[in-house]
Amino acid sequence: MISEDHKEIVFPVIRVRQRIGDFFIGSIPSRQLFEIAYFDIRQIVHEDGIDSYLGIQRVLSKQRVKEISQHARGMDATFPTAVILAVPEQCVELVPTPAGQETIFKMTLRNIPETENPGDVILYRQIARVIDGQHRIAGLEDYSGPTFELNVSIFIGADISDQASIF
Repeated sequence: MISEDHKEIVFPVIRVRQRIGDFFIGSIPSRQLFEIAYFDIRQIVHEDGIDSYLGIQRVLSKQRVKEISQHARGMDATFPTAVILAVPEQCVELVPTPAGQETIFKMTLRNIPETENPGDVILYRQIARVIDGQHRIAGLEDYSGPTFELNVSIFIGADISDQASIF
């Protein structure tokens, strides 16, 4: 069994209301994003003569990751579109900011390293399922320059069918 300490990251977010429901926009340093995110790679599972498709992300392209890594080292490097994440409700705390007028929040994302039911454990590296943006995250894995933040759109408690629809 894997064990880890309680860990969290805290950052400001803005709530966005749309037909699918509320989601939150913020920015996270690429290093922290890499630490909390995981990729749900699409795969086919054969069971009892039935094919099931699991996962929503394409297979990671090593060439695309290399291109992004090279781009990130340039003086004009930018990734203006959001990385889209799905985060379980139990990993999120939202606190309205005084000036936020119910729009701006402080978001805390935290792992759940121990529970009565071992199946409910959520490790730090499993807080955020990447719906879109896996190549940008992987391309910045070895980035060592000044802080490079990525803007994120975070869906809290979205079920797998909503996640696939968002993708």
